[in-house]
Amino acid sequence: MIEYMLIKGLGRPVAKVVMGSAGGTPGFRRDQQEIFDEMLDIYFEAGGNMIDTAAIYGTNKISEELVASWVSKRKLRDKMYVTNKCCSPFKGISDQLDESRSRVHPELITDDLIRSLDRMRFDHFDCYLVHRDNREVHVADIMDRLEFHREQGKIISYGVSNWSTERIQEAIAYCDKMRYHGISVNEPSYSLATVTECRWRDTIYISDEEASMFTNMGLPVFSFSPIGAGYFAGNFFKNDAVVSEGIRRAYLTDRNREKFRRAEQIAREHETDTPTIALSYITSQDLLLAPIIGPKTPDECRSCLKAISLRLSHSEIEYLSLRSDYLET
Repeated sequence: MIEYMLIKGLGRPVAKVVMGSAGGTPGFRRDQQEIFDEMLDIYFEAGGNMIDTAAIYGTNKISEELVASWVSKRKLRDKMYVTNKCCSPFKGISDQLDESRSRVHPELITDDLIRSLDRMRFDHFDCYLVHRDNREVHVADIMDRLEFHREQGKIISYGVSNWSTERIQEAIAYCDKMRYHGISVNEPSYSLATVTECRWRDTIYISDEEASMFTNMGLPVFSFSPIGAGYFAGNFFKNDAVVSEGIRRAYLTDRNREKFRRAEQIAREHETDTPTIALSYITSQDLLLAPIIGPKTPDECRSCLKAISLRLSHSEIEYLSLRSDYLET
C-alpha cells in the first residue's frame, strides 16, 4: 500500500513513491508510448500521484511528450501531480550530456519553463526544480525568479535537485528572510548504496544521516537512482555487463559489495529479490522520502510497487546499512 506525505504548497498528500520518466540510458523512445501509458496506468491505479520528468529525459528528449500524452488521454491533469526541471545540462543530438558548461541562470529558468509548458500543453507545473547548481550564481537571484513564477501561477511549488546541503540552507534562509514560499522539495540521489564519488558531474548523493536531517528540517526528498542505478538489481555483476567509469567510481566499492551481499541474504529470508530490498530500505524508514522508480516495462512497474509493501524491520535496516553486524531472527 502506498503511503503519502505533505509537500508545502500542494493541496493533496503526495505518494511516497514517484514515477520516473527517463527510462534509463538512452531512455524511452517515441514508439514506446503504449508501454509508457500502461506503466502510468498501473502506477495511478495503485494510488500513485506524482510523475517526475525533465526536458532532457528520454531518447531525443521525448519524455515530456510521453507524459503529456498520457495525462491528456486519461484526462488526469487535476489528479496527477507533475514535477519538471529547469537548467538541466546541455544534451546534444547524440543524447550525451555536456556538463562542461553550466545552464543555471535566472533567464534560463524562465526560458526552460515557458518551453516545457508549451511542449506539454500545461498551464502550470506542480513542482519545479532547478536541476543543477552553480555557485557563481547568487542564491537570491535563483529564488527570486522561482518565487516570481510561483506568484504568476506557472508553478505551484519549487525546489532543487543536486544542491549541496550548504546551498539548500542558504536558500531556505534567504526565502525566510524574504517571506517567500520557499523550497518544497529536494531531489538528490539516496539509496542503500554508499556513494563517495559522483557518477555524473555536480550530482549529489546523500547519506542516511543527511536523509534524516532533511526530514528534521521538514524538507521532503525525492530520490533518483533509488536502487543504485541498477547496482542492487545485480546489473553490473553479469559477465557481459558494460560498466561505465562513472558507475565503477560511484558504486563498485567494497562497502557496496558487502551491502549487496546482505541484501541478498535478507531477500532470501523474505523470498524476494535484491531490488525489492533496496527499495524497501528507503520506504521502510519513517522519513520524508520518496524513491523515484524507473521501470522500463509494466512488469518492472508492478515489481517496484510490490516492493514498497514490504516493511523491513529496524534490525534489518541497521544490518543493511552496515551500522550493525547483528541481524535479529
